[in-house]
Amino acid sequence: MEYSQFVFDGRHSDKAKLSAEDFMIEEFVTSTSAESKESTPSLLDGHIISVAQIELGGEKYLLDDNKQVRLVGDHDWSTEQDAAIYVALLSDNAAIDAYETMGLTHHECQMTMQISESGPVIHTTMENYGTIRTGEQIHLEQGDYGIEQRHTFDLCVDDLKEGHLQDFGTRVIQHINENNALYESKLKNQDKKYIYLMKFELNYISPTGKRVKGLRPYGNAHESSIRIGIESISQTRVDGTYPTPEGSLMVYKVKDMNNGNPWVKEPTESEIKDRSAYSYWKSLDDEGRKEWLETWMEDNSHSTGAPSLTLKQI
Repeated sequence: MEYSQFVFDGRHSDKAKLSAEDFMIEEFVTSTSAESKESTPSLLDGHIISVAQIELGGEKYLLDDNKQVRLVGDHDWSTEQDAAIYVALLSDNAAIDAYETMGLTHHECQMTMQISESGPVIHTTMENYGTIRTGEQIHLEQGDYGIEQRHTFDLCVDDLKEGHLQDFGTRVIQHINENNALYESKLKNQDKKYIYLMKFELNYISPTGKRVKGLRPYGNAHESSIRIGIESISQTRVDGTYPTPEGSLMVYKVKDMNNGNPWVKEPTESEIKDRSAYSYWKSLDDEGRKEWLETWMEDNSHSTGAPSLTLKQI
C-alpha cells in the first residue's frame, strides 16, 4: 500500500511517496480489523488491580482507586522536563497457554493508553515481572449481627524480576499492603497475582517540529485547569480495556500559550524532527501561529506528533 503526504517547504507543497514501512506504527495502532481483535484474547483476566504513578516536575504521585483529585499547584508548563506515567496491573490469571499456542509472547505485549479528558494517546510495552503471594489471612470477629470475617493481606514477592521498573513494582506492593481495605474484593480467595508493569514516556513533537520532553498541553489547558489521569488502557489491537485507577492530578492552566513555552521554541537544524511542521511554522505570522496552536490544542489533543498537513491515502 502506498500513501502520499503533502510536505510544505514554505513556498509550495510537494507530494512525497511513503512506503508501508513508514506507516507501520500508525497501521499497527489504528487498525480496526475485527478479525484480529476478536481472535486474540486479553492476556490478563480475573480480578485485576490497577495502580499508577505519574512522574511530573521531578515528583512522583501514586494513583489508586481513591477518587481523589490532587492539585499540583507548582507545575511549570514553561519548563521542559522528563515526565512519565507508570502502570501496574495485578491479575488472577494470565493466558500463558493460549498465547503460547498462538505463537504470541506472554512475557510482554504492546499497550495503548489515553490520558484523561481527551488527552494524548501513548504506546509502550508491558512486561511481566513475575508473581506475588497475597498472604491472605481470615479473622473471625464479633460484629453487630454475629460473627463476621475480616480479610487481611501481606503481599510478598514470589519471584519479582530485576529490571528498570523493579522499584516501581516494589512501591506498588508496599502501597497495597498499607491499604488492604481498598483492594480486599480483588485479593480475597486468591493465593497469588501475576504482576505486569509498564512505563509510558511523555514527550511530543511540537508545532515547530522539535521534540519536547514532558506533558504536552491539550484540550482547554489554555483556558482552565486540566485533570491528568488515565482515561483508558488496553492491549494494542485486542478487544476490551483494563481497569484504571480512579485518582488523578490537577494542574493549573497555561498562562500564555504563545510565549516562553517549550512548544513554541524553534529547533536548531539538528533538532528538527518534523521538517514539514517546521517549514509551515516559519511561514506563519504571529496571528497565524496563535490560531495554529489553538488547533493543535483543541483538535489534535490525542496526538503526540506535530499537527499534520493534508494526509490522504491513494
